Amino acid sequence: MQSVGSEKGSAEHTPGPWELSERCEAGTQPFWTVSGNSGIAIAKCHVPHRWDESQIEANARLIAAAPEYDNEARAVLAAWHGESGHELAEAIHRLGCVVAKAAGCELSPADFVKGGAS
Repeated sequence: MQSVGSEKGSAEHTPGPWELSERCEAGTQPFWTVSGNSGIAIAKCHVPHRWDESQIEANARLIAAAPEYDNEARAVLAAWHGESGHELAEAIHRLGCVVAKAAGCELSPADFVKGGAS
């Protein structure tokens, strides 16, 4: 079985961690930048006039968490096929932490699943 991203001509994403910048402004347009571990910008999330700034910041947090989502989702899949229920529980817990972080929550993963992040 071929791993994801190993097809000929396929590139790997910029290694994490990715960081979310503070809110910046260019003229009248606020934006957030997501940078890779080398400090180079990976994405800029701009605020169109009809959008709420908090929605754009939430989008930027989600983009910044992408490498962690990828790593932890792969760990869940690997543990799912393993023999240890403990490893699966740990992997699911770590994935829950990433979900809460991307949502901008200070909640535990259990709180997030219960709907506490709404």
